[in-house]
Amino acid sequence: MAKIRARVPEDIAVALWEKFLFVAAWGGVGSVCRAPVGTLRVISDTCRLLEQAMEEILQVAAALQVQLPADGMSRTLDFL
Repeated sequence: MAKIRARVPEDIAVALWEKFLFVAAWGGVGSVCRAPVGTLRVISDTCRLLEQAMEEILQVAAALQVQLPADGMSRTLDFL
């Protein structure tokens, strides 16, 4: 039997959009720039593009009334 721990989020919409903030921004910008995340983070133009993609995702989430944490973008950038 597998012993897998799972965390059940209080708000599944927030958890999904936090994941989307990470995956869609990094995947989209990374594929367009054909660069790994380490490269995206050290070149100012690609770093700004990554931030703009995240800002747009945050705006869509807000328009859908998903209340993401105020520090969601900075935590995601720190994780990257």
